[in-house]
Amino acid sequence: QAQHYYNVVWRTDHGVVSAAFGLARQRLRVADHRGAVAALDEVPESSRHHTAAKLVAVQAMVGNRDVDQISESELREAAQRLELLEMDPAQQQQTRALLLGTALQWLTHSKAATMAPLLGVALTEHGVRLGLERAYRALARMCDDPARRYELVDTANQLRPSTLV
Repeated sequence: QAQHYYNVVWRTDHGVVSAAFGLARQRLRVADHRGAVAALDEVPESSRHHTAAKLVAVQAMVGNRDVDQISESELREAAQRLELLEMDPAQQQQTRALLLGTALQWLTHSKAATMAPLLGVALTEHGVRLGLERAYRALARMCDDPARRYELVDTANQLRPSTLV
């Protein structure tokens, strides 16, 4: 029922941006990821929440989903959307880590490997692990809390691809 009311408000007035976010949330609850992204894509560029809506749309495309339900084209679309966003560097790296983490799970699950780059790294386990390591190290450099910084560096070390040397 909430989805219906959010939809009515959003269709009536695109100035009530919270209705778009509410509609997207309700659509995500029923696993309608495309519908959630569509609602968020309608947030006008003139809105101060436009970038936030685009960021949440990227997260909705790949976050909290079973990896066997995500296609390579969805990963690539989410990556392309992320690259177009201008936002806080920490948010950029966090979303990059989310997307690359999902790509790593997808690669492990699907046993697929393509060399075409995703966020500047090869869409292979080795390439994605390198990208994840870089993202977590970048987040660690931005972090003021020493304990959190060590945690991020430890995560980067765990994700680093194996080497023979």
